[in-house]
Amino acid sequence: MASVPFRFTITAYCTAGRTAAGTATRTGVAAAAPDILPLGSVIRLEGLDERYDGVYTVMDTGQKVVGRRLDLYIQSCDEAVRFGRQAGEVSILRLGWNPHATGDGRTVGRNRQKH
Repeated sequence: MASVPFRFTITAYCTAGRTAAGTATRTGVAAAAPDILPLGSVIRLEGLDERYDGVYTVMDTGQKVVGRRLDLYIQSCDEAVRFGRQAGEVSILRLGWNPHATGDGRTVGRNRQKH
């Protein structure tokens, strides 16, 4: 069950290496602010060029990735630069690592309380 879509600013990066989750960067990986979309979150992205719409897993973070912003890994640096800054719709398919957690939208755009 997906959440209602939320508007995010989407950018791209091409620096290969290890993600914050410890995996290798690859197509389908996104970086997000962990207080908005924790590591392991699975999201559906729509409203971009068809080749970028689809399902992504949040496996990375970044200093400049704050609030409702996503950074998609794109292997080609030329393509990442051409991608630029776009607006897209994000639906949460799974929030964090728990495979039973689905997003209802209550945490997007607000800091989540730690338990």
